[in-house]
Amino acid sequence: MIDEQKLIERIKEMPNTCNLFRWRSSKKIKAGLVSLIAREPKISEWIPCNERLPESEQRCLVSVVWEDEGAKTYSVYDAVYGSDAKWHSHNYEGMICCMIYCKVVAWQPLPEPYKE
Repeated sequence: MIDEQKLIERIKEMPNTCNLFRWRSSKKIKAGLVSLIAREPKISEWIPCNERLPESEQRCLVSVVWEDEGAKTYSVYDAVYGSDAKWHSHNYEGMICCMIYCKVVAWQPLPEPYKE
C-alpha cells in the first residue's frame, strides 16, 4: 500500500524542468511515475533495524525476537525509540519499561488513526 498523500506531495514538489506534461510519450510518463512510486516508502512495510532506526521519540510498531534456551519467539509491540537510543514499551502494569530482554529486529511507523 502506498502513502498517497506523500506521493502527491512529491509530485507537486517536482521542479518545473521535470514537469510530467512536457514528456512526449505516455510510455515515459508511466515509467517515470512507476519509478517515483517504487522509491516511496510503503505503509505497513517493516524496516530492519540494521538498515535504519526511527527518529528519536517516534512511536512505532516493533517486531522483536525472544530467545529462551535456544527457542525463538517472535512478537509485535507498540514501542518508542527513546532519546537514550533504547526501545521503550508499556508493561502489563501500564508503566514504561526498557525492552532489554528481547531484540528489536524491525520496526514500522504507526498508521494514521481511522477517520470517518
